Amino acid sequence: MGKSRIIFFLIGVSVLILFFIIYVLLTGKNPIAPSQEQPTPTPISGSYPGGQEILRIISVYPEEKYLKSLAISSTVTIELNDSIDPTSLDYEINPTIVVITRLDQSATKLSFRPKSFWKPDQTYTLIIKKVKSQLGSSLGSEYKLEFKAIVTRDEEASGAETKPPNEQVTPAL
Repeated sequence: MGKSRIIFFLIGVSVLILFFIIYVLLTGKNPIAPSQEQPTPTPISGSYPGGQEILRIISVYPEEKYLKSLAISSTVTIELNDSIDPTSLDYEINPTIVVITRLDQSATKLSFRPKSFWKPDQTYTLIIKKVKSQLGSSLGSEYKLEFKAIVTRDEEASGAETKPPNEQVTPAL
């Protein structure tokens, strides 16, 4: 009985080896060797697929410590890490005030200046809802900046609080 068990065992192992060889020949895959497929790359944080960087704000002028005492004639400037498409800019200022927006030559510095003056002792919130770079990347979310205008001694001495600049406003047609 011992010899028949050994022969039966050897036949079973031979059948398994035969099935393994047939599998390898038919599929072309070796079930023991690791897959040769390349892993899917994951984007680096702060980048889109293809290496395009996410648009982000890298600095604000004046610095944060001065935003609670901004002169009523001051300009607020926001610098981005990439040049922007000016037609993509969507922003609001609360409370509403007419501002002049400017973009520098590199299209990375966006400035907001009141048409006349920021109202003294008024807290404003600038919200950049959307903006895209010239390559199409956009801010990850809305950007909010809060600041408060005050009358400085120089502005008070010049009467800036009551005298708007000598600019003529022509309504758009």
